Amino acid sequence: MIAIFRISPVRPRGVRFCAGFALLACLFSLTLAVPVCFANEAAGTLPPEVQKGVDALLAMQNPKAPVPDAATLRGFLDYAMSPLNLSADGKDPYPAKRKEGVGIFWRAKLAAPLSLCLQYLYNPKLPSEAVYPASIRRAYWEPGPFTSLAPPLWEQLGKHKDTPMLVRGVEFEEITPDTFSGSYYSYTMDRAVLVTEYEGQQAIVSLTWQRGKSNTGKKATPVGKYEDWDFVYSGVPGTLASGIGWAETYMYASCSILVLYEDAPGSNSTGYSMFKWLDAGWASMNMVKQSHIKDGAERSFAGLKSFMGSPRRPSPREIETYAASLRALDLPALQQRFAPYSAKVSEAAATNKVLQSDDFQKVIKDGGYGKSLTKEEIIAAMVVNFIKGKLGKPQLAGPLQ
Repeated sequence: MIAIFRISPVRPRGVRFCAGFALLACLFSLTLAVPVCFANEAAGTLPPEVQKGVDALLAMQNPKAPVPDAATLRGFLDYAMSPLNLSADGKDPYPAKRKEGVGIFWRAKLAAPLSLCLQYLYNPKLPSEAVYPASIRRAYWEPGPFTSLAPPLWEQLGKHKDTPMLVRGVEFEEITPDTFSGSYYSYTMDRAVLVTEYEGQQAIVSLTWQRGKSNTGKKATPVGKYEDWDFVYSGVPGTLASGIGWAETYMYASCSILVLYEDAPGSNSTGYSMFKWLDAGWASMNMVKQSHIKDGAERSFAGLKSFMGSPRRPSPREIETYAASLRALDLPALQQRFAPYSAKVSEAAATNKVLQSDDFQKVIKDGGYGKSLTKEEIIAAMVVNFIKGKLGKPQLAGPLQ
């Protein structure tokens, strides 16, 4: 979901490359690592009342911490939901550094009403990879207060003007390969969601905190371009970075605040404001810069925007029904339906040097990719393939019926 660090990677076809981090690559090759942090990043550039709101919201990681008072929440929302936020020098503002590392403040817009967005983004019955195909390999909510919420989140809008509603949940998430290191990670997140209203506009404030460090980063690569949403996961720890393919990298810690809100009361578009912090890298060193987090946010949002902005977007019920039909099959039946996709992955190695390496050949040779995957992993890949077909994007191996 987010770029971990930019180093000098072996370039798969279609992967963006930034030569400006050659020095960092050299540092890695010499087994040295220097945390990326600058003095002016510590305090951030948000107005004090906004930073106060950020701190109060993230303090809710402790379940005993209160929801911010009305004045604090109002000061935060006034800024997060305003149409333009720039620092005095005209640069993008950013929050104070936290134990999770440096952070960003990033804004965008979705061409769909808030209530409709919530039916996809915060629907525990839907696989998240359908909605975030560029950044999430697979994800699910663990049973708990959020999954049993009644009525569901999108039906809570308009009912919490004076006192925000709070609901908590726990999610598992595995991301697609990081753009620059070629590694993918899985972790568990605590999430808290506030439903509220500001100036007649409905809004939700969604908070996440990563539980401990992620699993060790493992090697993965796109079959073609990242925006094609087809990835091959080797299961082999390490990176695709030249000289440090063996390195054990992790997402050590992360947290975020996402505000989704009506652009105006009853608007058909939804504002998207994100605050995000990340500590990730190698040998307990945080190698993350704000630009890396921003790049990751943009890639993740690009997939979401393609999905939510498409007139061909399938309904939540259609996605739910399709995913349920896959879960009803046993693993051999899924492998059989997935076989054409596995064959295309093997064929792609002819023009993809990364797929020619031993780490990938051992899982894709002779059309064997599907047999290296679990049932859940095959379902996730087939869900994304289904979404691509519905949106009119070229499918690697057709509809897999």
